[in-house]
Amino acid sequence: MAALAIPAALMLHTSCSKDDDIVDTPPTPTEDPTPAEPSDSDPHAGHRAEGFWIVNEDWFGHDNGTVNRFKRTEYTTLEPVYRAYRAANDGETFGVTTQFGAIWGDNFYFTSKQGNRLVVADARTLKRKAVFTEIGGDGRAFVGLTDRKAYVGHNRGVAVFDIPSLTITRQLEGISSQTGDMRLAAGKVFVVHRRKACAWSMPTARRCSVCRSRATTGWARSGAP
Repeated sequence: MAALAIPAALMLHTSCSKDDDIVDTPPTPTEDPTPAEPSDSDPHAGHRAEGFWIVNEDWFGHDNGTVNRFKRTEYTTLEPVYRAYRAANDGETFGVTTQFGAIWGDNFYFTSKQGNRLVVADARTLKRKAVFTEIGGDGRAFVGLTDRKAYVGHNRGVAVFDIPSLTITRQLEGISSQTGDMRLAAGKVFVVHRRKACAWSMPTARRCSVCRSRATTGWARSGAP
């Protein structure tokens, strides 16, 4: 199980899960290129042929973060659904300056700097499942590890998130300041870190270790392999 996400104001390209249909390629155009619409007209996550999402930090001091959906209506036509989470939850909002969005399993996770720092919504309907105003710091990124465990990055470290109970269980040891993007690769979680440049943790570990210090030159790559 893996997820791919892009920070706020950039396009959330796609994500992967155990459901094979989530990573299917778009259908090949035919004489009638219009794909069949899903039976559920609510916001729907994952199917590339049905569109994509953009997570937006919005305008600080004026409005909270948002997520917009671009729903495919024809093979080459997309219909925007602005502020899709608000539409699905009677106007409820994300926190201030939303930083990140990621689909993992059945959930869509959004992190923000202030206010509702972590929002968990149903990946198909965007209906709210859980909201956290405190996660240990200001929200940064999210990475799923298993169907039961995930990490939530913030400006003071990394929180461990229990997916079945939708709770933050503890803070990861060994990392206690600003974090950025996180990726699960080769059995390790790599965390961009302000002071250490990069840190890593095994998904079953209780702490992070340094993989590259500030005094050395390192290379980092974000995106699909």
